[in-house]
Amino acid sequence: MHFLKDDGSRLELLESNCKRLKHGAPFVLIDDFGESGSTDFEDIKMAWKHYPIIHGVPGEMVETAFNEVIMKMLQFVPESRILELLETAVFTMVSKYYCGFLYGGWMGYKV
Repeated sequence: MHFLKDDGSRLELLESNCKRLKHGAPFVLIDDFGESGSTDFEDIKMAWKHYPIIHGVPGEMVETAFNEVIMKMLQFVPESRILELLETAVFTMVSKYYCGFLYGGWMGYKV
């Protein structure tokens, strides 16, 4: 969903997936999340940038990738919005099972 704007497209995708599932079926979502511009977001983004650098990727290349690709292509929304979308699409018992930098994983069940 991270390429979709929060203009109804995300909810439409979740609802479409939900319609295909049987009652009680599990649903797993991995998506980016965060409130762009917040202190937490910026701190985690800096850590994310540092990760490839400590593994030998030149800093200039990392900055270019983040500024010209990642931050322009990905559509970050707060975690609270992801949970709201999952609930609206009629998933229940949603819980986070994964978090890595600005990516999270949630699992829920079709009502």
